[in-house]
Amino acid sequence: MIADKPIEVPGRWRAAAGFTLLEVVIAIGITATILVILFGTYSAAVDRAARARGLSQVYHLSGLSSIMKHGCYSS
Repeated sequence: MIADKPIEVPGRWRAAAGFTLLEVVIAIGITATILVILFGTYSAAVDRAARARGLSQVYHLSGLSSIMKHGCYSS
């Protein structure tokens, strides 16, 4: 018996040395699905942030206009 070689038992499969093409394709598909979900969530968050920024600007401009209006009519 040589220590470098594994013992082969008749009727049993040897352990595979790497991944099959099907396993690689499935892993890529799962990764792509996860990335699509994350990208959709991220883009929705960016859209909501832009909408909130626009509403904030409208709020501050309306406050500024009321202050300027009050200044014009009080004097």
